[in-house]
Amino acid sequence: MFYTYIAHEGKHYKLIDGGSCANIIAKTALEKMGLRAEPHRHSYNVNWVDKTAQSIDQRCQVSIHMSSYEDHVWYEVLDIDITHILLGWP
Repeated sequence: MFYTYIAHEGKHYKLIDGGSCANIIAKTALEKMGLRAEPHRHSYNVNWVDKTAQSIDQRCQVSIHMSSYEDHVWYEVLDIDITHILLGWP
């Protein structure tokens, strides 16, 4: 697992790369960062280990900068509290 922090407008947000199959941004991070979500083109459900499920019906594009690497990444919007951003497989 890879933990780091990213900066957005002078604030730091926790980022985890744990081998997830989706790029996920927490609803709370979306609100704190002042980002807007849009309807997801292909809504689907995510099932957790404890057998609960959440519907993914929104997505958001986020600019990321890590050292000299810069990119724009689409994230699924979920109500999670483990981290602000969860990176999925490339």
